[in-house]
Amino acid sequence: MLINEFQLLLEIRSIDGRVLGQRRVEPNWEPACEAARFACWRKTPGSVAAFSADAVIEPIAQQSNGLPLAIGFSVTLMADGKPLDRCEFPVTYPGFTARAHAISSEMVTAGLLKDGETFRYQLLAFPRERANGRQPAQPLFNVVDVVRAPPLKPASFATLMSAAVPFGELAAGDMPVFIPQQILDEASALTRQADRVETGGILVGHLCVDGSIPEIAVHVTAQIPARYAAGEVGKLTFTAETWAAVQAALALRRSDEIMVGWFHSHPAFAWCEKSAQCPSERSRGCALMQSFFSADDVFLHETVYPSAYNIALVVTNTNNTGDGLKHALFGWRQGTVRQRGFHILNPDRSWKPVNATVQGGKTYATPPCK
Repeated sequence: MLINEFQLLLEIRSIDGRVLGQRRVEPNWEPACEAARFACWRKTPGSVAAFSADAVIEPIAQQSNGLPLAIGFSVTLMADGKPLDRCEFPVTYPGFTARAHAISSEMVTAGLLKDGETFRYQLLAFPRERANGRQPAQPLFNVVDVVRAPPLKPASFATLMSAAVPFGELAAGDMPVFIPQQILDEASALTRQADRVETGGILVGHLCVDGSIPEIAVHVTAQIPARYAAGEVGKLTFTAETWAAVQAALALRRSDEIMVGWFHSHPAFAWCEKSAQCPSERSRGCALMQSFFSADDVFLHETVYPSAYNIALVVTNTNNTGDGLKHALFGWRQGTVRQRGFHILNPDRSWKPVNATVQGGKTYATPPCK
C-alpha cells in the first residue's frame, strides 16, 4: 500500500526570483517505490518482505529552512510497523520535472513566461488537510497490491566477472548486468539487415544471486527478435503477436528465463540523406549520429519494463557497416531511466563505449530555487 500524508506543490519562479505561481503535483510514485523495493531486496535476496511492505512517502526538508521547502522525498518500506529500508529521491525526480514543464506551457499561454524562457522551481510540502478536522471515513473495503518477487538463480559472480570485460561507466550502486558478446553481435546483425527501418527484440535471461556477497545481477542469456514488430524509419511498434511469440519462445527454451529488457535500433544514417557526403569530422559531431534514448523510448520502457532490473539496449547505425554501429545500454536508477554500463561476457575483440543522452521531453526548468 502507498501511504502519502503530504500535499506537494511546485512553486515556479523567474530567474530574477519573482514568484509566478504554484501548482499541486502528484507524480507517479511507482518508479520510486519499485526502486526502493529492489534496493531492499538486493540487500537481502532471500527475503520477499520488501514486495509486501507498505511504501510511505515523506518530503525531505531543506536543511537550512525546513518544511515547507523540500529538496526531494523519501520512500520508507514498512512491514508490521517497522521500517525495512529507506531510499531518497531528489527534486529532479521525473514526475516533478514533467509537471514543471507542463506548468511552464500553461504560463506561456497565460503570458507569465515567454516561450523558451528559463525558470526555476522548488518543491513545497504541507500535511494533507482533513475536512472539518475530522478523521476520514473508513473505507468499505481495502485494496491490497500483491507484488511478487521475481525468481532468482544461484550464480558465482566471481566466475562471471572472470569471463567479462566492463563496457561504459559502471556507477556505484547500479545492479551488475552481464551480456554475452554473441547477443551484441546478433543485435548488430539484425540492425544491419533492417537497413533503413528500426528493428528490435526482447532480452531474456535470469536474475542471478550470489549469496556470498549478497548481490543480485542480470544475466542476459538470449535475444528473441521481434519478428512481428512494425518497423519504420523512425519508429518501432511491438504488436500483440510479438509478445505471444516471445512467450512461446520462452516456453520452448525451457530454461526458466524471464524478460529482462529489450533492444532496438536507430537507423541514424537514414535520418539524414546527406550523411554519406558529410566529412568524417562533421558527421561525428552531428546530433543525428549520436546515441540517445528518445522520449518515445522512455515512455515504452516506463510502460512495458517498469521493474528496477529492466534494461534497454540501443544499437545506433551510422553507416550500415560494422564500424558504424554504436551500442549503449539504459536502465533504471533512482526511479529514472539513465544510460548505464555493463559487462560483456566472452569478448573476442575490444568494444568502444559511447556517451548517450536520454530525451524525456524538453524543459527549460532549472531546479531547484535557491
